[in-house]
Amino acid sequence: MKKINNIIWKVKYEKNKNWLKAVDLLKDGLKEYPDNYDLHFELAEIYAKNNFIVEAIEEYQYLLSKNQQDSTILFRIANLYLSIEEYEIAIHYFDLIEEYFPEIYYNKAISLNRLGKINESIALLEDLLQRTPEFEVGYFFLIEQYLAKKQYVLAIKKIDFVEKKFGKQGQIFYLRGLSYYYLNWWLQAFVEFGKAKKMHFSSKTFLRIYGLSADKIGKTDLCIKLLKENIELDPSNSYNYIDLINILMKHKHFEEAFKIADKAKKNIGKNQTVSLLFNKITSEFNKEED
Repeated sequence: MKKINNIIWKVKYEKNKNWLKAVDLLKDGLKEYPDNYDLHFELAEIYAKNNFIVEAIEEYQYLLSKNQQDSTILFRIANLYLSIEEYEIAIHYFDLIEEYFPEIYYNKAISLNRLGKINESIALLEDLLQRTPEFEVGYFFLIEQYLAKKQYVLAIKKIDFVEKKFGKQGQIFYLRGLSYYYLNWWLQAFVEFGKAKKMHFSSKTFLRIYGLSADKIGKTDLCIKLLKENIELDPSNSYNYIDLINILMKHKHFEEAFKIADKAKKNIGKNQTVSLLFNKITSEFNKEED
């Protein structure tokens, strides 16, 4: 046992510096102690951390063969399958876990969501939050699924509940703004997005939707500013250019729209929608000159 402990200690020291050396230490240890749980477990953990998914699963499966009710191992295998988008297999392993802890339900809900089983995912999350009402991240995932189902009023009710329970957060303002936006309540959406920005909330879609809501209430200059910021944050996303070009054309800023379209062609290459918009801008620009 002392020798095994020494191996584990050396592995813990090496795994963040030179994980391949840690693997070699464990493999050497397993030659002498082929059935040792701790050595197999450490090896699986190192493989998983370094994205050697197949090797990690093999090690975990070996441990599972020794104890088929081991919740820790079942959970890790399920999560590895989730990470490689094998959602059905992930759900199979989540279902084998007899013990309850909220992460099982949450990760299974993610798997169901990825398979398009939104109603089942929502039902599981609602059950999770009944059992573990302090599991904050579960509320946000549930709200996102309400939005995906276009249940905007229900989403707002849940957002209000979360705000009372956990306090004001940028994500709460963003999600409430998103709900208002899709209900065509432009001013309310704009106000919520403004609150989110003050709390330094950020996401890939935030500045886009904030900008579009600004345009809806007549704040076109702010809209253009926000959409330009969004392009700077994510210059390879064609939709960011398309949104801005459409807004500029809507307000007859053809010269600036032309510049943005040209920038899009340089940054993202060939894109059918951008090319069509480019041609449309050229046509409108020529009309203006005539």
